[in-house]
Amino acid sequence: MRKLNYILLGLLCLPVFFVNIRDSHDWGDDFAQYIHQAKNITEGIPQSETGYVYNEDMFLGPKAYPVGFPLLLAPVYGIYGNSIKAFNYLISALLFISCFLIFYFLRKHFSALVSILLVLILLYNPWTLRFKAEVMSEIPFMLFLVLSYILYMNREGKRFSFIIIGLCGAFLICVRNIGMVFPLAILLDTLYQWYRLRKYGPLQAIKPLFVNAGKILLALFLFYGLFLLLFPLPSGLVAYPHLADGNNFKDTVLRNLVYNVAVFEAFFSHYNVNHWDFVLYITKSCMLVFLIIGLLKSLWRPRFMELLVLLYLGAIMIFPYGDAGFRFLLPVLPFFLYYVVIGLQSINIRLPIGKGTMALLLGGFVLIQYKISDEDLFRQDDSVIVPGPQEKGSVDAFNYIRTNTDPKAVIAFCKPRALSLYAERSSVANYDKYTPEQCLKKFKETGVSYYLVQNEITDGVMINFLKQNEASIRPVWNNDKFTLYK
Repeated sequence: MRKLNYILLGLLCLPVFFVNIRDSHDWGDDFAQYIHQAKNITEGIPQSETGYVYNEDMFLGPKAYPVGFPLLLAPVYGIYGNSIKAFNYLISALLFISCFLIFYFLRKHFSALVSILLVLILLYNPWTLRFKAEVMSEIPFMLFLVLSYILYMNREGKRFSFIIIGLCGAFLICVRNIGMVFPLAILLDTLYQWYRLRKYGPLQAIKPLFVNAGKILLALFLFYGLFLLLFPLPSGLVAYPHLADGNNFKDTVLRNLVYNVAVFEAFFSHYNVNHWDFVLYITKSCMLVFLIIGLLKSLWRPRFMELLVLLYLGAIMIFPYGDAGFRFLLPVLPFFLYYVVIGLQSINIRLPIGKGTMALLLGGFVLIQYKISDEDLFRQDDSVIVPGPQEKGSVDAFNYIRTNTDPKAVIAFCKPRALSLYAERSSVANYDKYTPEQCLKKFKETGVSYYLVQNEITDGVMINFLKQNEASIRPVWNNDKFTLYK
């Protein structure tokens, strides 16, 4: 029966490989740095040598991302080159594997029917299906977060489990540095268990808790140190040297709290159902209420899961650059869905139907709301080039730069990491609150000799700077979307 459940789940999740597979990418820019670092791995080049000139005022991303996701991309890059479609298939495969891990986690607590429905609610949400076309690290991070949790919870009686947990946890941190919450949760879980058990026996009986946790943490940080030794980060242990904004800590937390509550609600409502908007309001409101009830009920006697989820949420609450849509919440959505069911189960409503029928009706109620948006995704022409580096105008601009500028040239552009990857030149972005004088100072500091303008995405600060300095800066090439100045 267990094998049949996994076969059924696999068949239900298989369409993920046939929807929203693209051969082009938007201007998101983060993806270009991940791909560039993967390219560097295949060529034996340090991770930081991407040509991206870091501007401490204009935070687009760190000088180099942790190596975990580029390591996953590297084999695909080595075989297919810089193919967005190939990367899309990789992300789809990682999402597909995540579904089995999420089902395994949920099945420990709920029936097979409920667990499958929850997996499908996450997988076939229009946000998820759209997001998987992005070459980003959140889906791999979700996979390794759930896997690390499962390994830690199943560690008892397995002789060398600490090595596997340590390796998986280290790679989790290498995918996204916020994975540091995993070893911190292990430490807090150990201390909490000691606090609960200390009154039931002598300290000798509790000693194995600290021994096991110590082994796992030691293995984890040894493996993480090995990854850092092989693929060092320019900023040291973490990619982001400043995680919290100490000057506006309270405002940052409140802003991120309000924003992420809205994001969670939007996950269940921000898609087109024509005139049935009231259904979406019901769904998102119920999901939020059940989530809060389930989480509060679980916090009455917190376990490792609650510590892990709260630490993760705490980290994204203090992160000053939190305007990232639902992708920051995606890694913990499997746990959120668990709490939603716990919250629903806490409400004692007597209905003349069985629990299985109730689960099927509620799951179907949510899934049917995806119908219109998912149909649009299945019908769309995936060969259409989305606005970004693969558009003809972009390709022409990057080809011109690559063949007609000095290889050591530094070019100012609002998407510096995309330019560095596709035009093979160093690039820096201006800060969107600079004055023209501040722009000039920054460009002189970084040795800028060219300025690239894209009519649809270049900000007004760059335009004003070029107008104010038109006596000394002249256009040398243009097409219908780009102009290159020198």
